[in-house]
Amino acid sequence: MLKKAAGTILTQMENIDFGNRQWLSSQMGFVLFISILGLIYIANARVAEKTMSEIKVAQQTLQELRWEYLTNKSQLMYGTKQKEIVKIARDYGLKEMTTSPMKMVINDHNKVEQEP
Repeated sequence: MLKKAAGTILTQMENIDFGNRQWLSSQMGFVLFISILGLIYIANARVAEKTMSEIKVAQQTLQELRWEYLTNKSQLMYGTKQKEIVKIARDYGLKEMTTSPMKMVINDHNKVEQEP
């Protein structure tokens, strides 16, 4: 029974008229147009995935650079504290001033006067 049904379907398909050759050839332009659109769609998807990958790498690099910047900024802020500068100056034999600075004035007679 199954063989008979399959045979019947095949004979019916032989009798289907898909149209004349002129109609098929007139539709080739449309088929070509749809094919080109499909290729453009695939290419666009590929470019979009590549761009997203590049953006992700750039974001990771930016995050690492931001961490490095914050670390360096923190070290700089710590290193420029007066207490830290005094420690570094001691290594060079410099001492912190304990008196207030004086202003030196030269008068007309080439004498140097010190003002507190």
